[in-house]
Amino acid sequence: MIHLFFKLELKRQVEALSRISMLLLFQFLVMLILPFSLSHESINLTDAGFGMLWVSLLLVIHLATQALYNNDIANGTLSQLWLGNYSLGIIFSVRIAVLVI
Repeated sequence: MIHLFFKLELKRQVEALSRISMLLLFQFLVMLILPFSLSHESINLTDAGFGMLWVSLLLVIHLATQALYNNDIANGTLSQLWLGNYSLGIIFSVRIAVLVI
């Protein structure tokens, strides 16, 4: 069952490659635009650089996580896997492994 779930997830992620590229573009634009919102006198941009990186990464992770599980929640796949005595940790690990590959 996990093997079939892995194949299905791999197929979905290949089809959703454009979504990932849009999220990376969003992060790049946030990193590009955010320094313009800061005053050059009040804060040094090199000191705020890591903060801007984390803020943009958190925004992208939030958008990606929400989009990652919307289809499974809508069609009941996630609840069926959970009711089938599969560990949610394994399900999420498979989903993340597919994203990394």
